[in-house]
Amino acid sequence: MLPLFVKYAPKSLVEFVGQKKGIAELKQFIEDFSRKKTKKACLLFGPPGCGKTAAVYALANDMQLEVLELNASDFRNKDIINKVVGEASKQRSLFSFAKGKLLLIEEVDGMSGNEDRGGLSALRGVIAQSKFPVIMTANDAYTRKLVELRRSCKLIQFNELTTLEVYKIIKRIVQEEKLDISDFVLMKIARLSEGDARAAINDIHSFSNEVGLVDDLRDKKESILKALMKVLKTVDIDVALRAFDRIDVDFDECVLWLDENLPREYKDAESLAKAYDILSKVDVLRGRILRRQHWRFLGYMYNLATAGVALSKKQKLVGYVKYQRNDRILKMWIARRANSKLEEVLRKIAEKTHSSVNKVRKNFRFYLTILRDMAVAEWLGLGEEIQNIVKK
Repeated sequence: MLPLFVKYAPKSLVEFVGQKKGIAELKQFIEDFSRKKTKKACLLFGPPGCGKTAAVYALANDMQLEVLELNASDFRNKDIINKVVGEASKQRSLFSFAKGKLLLIEEVDGMSGNEDRGGLSALRGVIAQSKFPVIMTANDAYTRKLVELRRSCKLIQFNELTTLEVYKIIKRIVQEEKLDISDFVLMKIARLSEGDARAAINDIHSFSNEVGLVDDLRDKKESILKALMKVLKTVDIDVALRAFDRIDVDFDECVLWLDENLPREYKDAESLAKAYDILSKVDVLRGRILRRQHWRFLGYMYNLATAGVALSKKQKLVGYVKYQRNDRILKMWIARRANSKLEEVLRKIAEKTHSSVNKVRKNFRFYLTILRDMAVAEWLGLGEEIQNIVKK
């Protein structure tokens, strides 16, 4: 039995939902290729489940083109790429119905490591000699390893699907399959998918088999960069509120990421001012929690830093922005490392002197003079790295 996302993949661009701008650019690329007015390859990039591969197949059906699909993770090094992809780029279509052929190479941003050495440069060579258009897909086109490849390609961006677009896709499938799933549940599935149509379709399959709806605790770890996009680009409160739920990053660090990257996204002065005003309130609440232990403010902090910042802007933002790490994050990490070593010194002194850690901390200047003696430091069991810190 075919998976639902394969069974109901659009057979034509008429059936396709969303990505109008990207599809128009993709269609123009194929047309320009036949007139030799464009580059020989395009790099189609966007988040998982936004329809990159489906769009290529739908366009190929409309234009009667044979698609030869290859996955970059299966053809990683120079020799294999030259042999497999290189040959495929020169051979004519095997099917009489096809008016031509295109090469689809998936997940080129997955090529990395020693086993891929020479793979990307070989791929550029194949593109230069190809007789057919080459379409490559990637989640992130701006990763450093694709710098040279980008120069050989036309870049086409597919954006994250909206909740309504995902809803339209899964609604059609539910009707075709005659599944008994309410519109309320479908809308919830669409929201939880966070723009990933494939994930939403899989959730429908699970729901129809009585496995149960995947809810807000979907086990899907995300990067801080994707979480930032959900706050800084969206105006959907539900998406923004869940932005930091599935990342392994401290909340204080998330706020620093927002502080650093707000000016890169919010070009409108009024929106930027509102966002920073909200972040200042987050900092005020944080101070009250630390000083007075008013932990009930934590929920307000989270809501302000996510939905508050997201709704500071007037409209949803699109386009790629390169986010950067705040310098204070690195300084905080260094400080935590230094403090952890200091705490180790205090604890060992307290054990040997039968004192409390707080008392040793209070009189640490006195202990510093003693710890300059290497014999005393060794007696306390301090490592060489700790001794160097004490000597400073």
